[in-house]
Amino acid sequence: MASKEKPKTILSGEDIAKENKSNNPEGRPTKRTAAIESELFERLAAGESLRSVCRDDHIPSNRTIFSWMHADDEFLRRYERAKEQGCDAMAEELFEIADDSTNDYMEKENKDGSVYEAVNGENIQRSRLRIDTRKWYLSKIRAKKYGEKLDVSVTKKYEDMTEEEIDAQIARLQAESNKD
Repeated sequence: MASKEKPKTILSGEDIAKENKSNNPEGRPTKRTAAIESELFERLAAGESLRSVCRDDHIPSNRTIFSWMHADDEFLRRYERAKEQGCDAMAEELFEIADDSTNDYMEKENKDGSVYEAVNGENIQRSRLRIDTRKWYLSKIRAKKYGEKLDVSVTKKYEDMTEEEIDAQIARLQAESNKD
């Protein structure tokens, strides 16, 4: 006999807020529901930060989300996957920011009343900052995919080196490792 599964209902943010208010009238929701998880992971995968998602009243605080991650490996795995997808979305957004020339020029008026277009350096610098911040974030969070590629090719083999050259190389490497 086939089991009948109850169809999943997709709730709006407002419905989630109502459901959680009845369970926790004093503040943010703490009850974990499929609707909250779904919205959370969708928004993270779209590139939104956890902090930003948790600003909405119908979503639990980031502290609650972190406790769910700590308690449930499957939830943690889904969170990590959504964050990976979010990084890819953020990387794609870099092109949109770079290609958007909206407000790069503004109209200014000369003393004689004539109007001319001038470069809006502030807007261009803001776009550059947005791109640089995202690039830095991606290079740290997903270094394998978005970090700087280091050239680690070997140009000289140890068997071709003299004893003195090998000793000097070892001393140099030890000195570098002691700096950290």
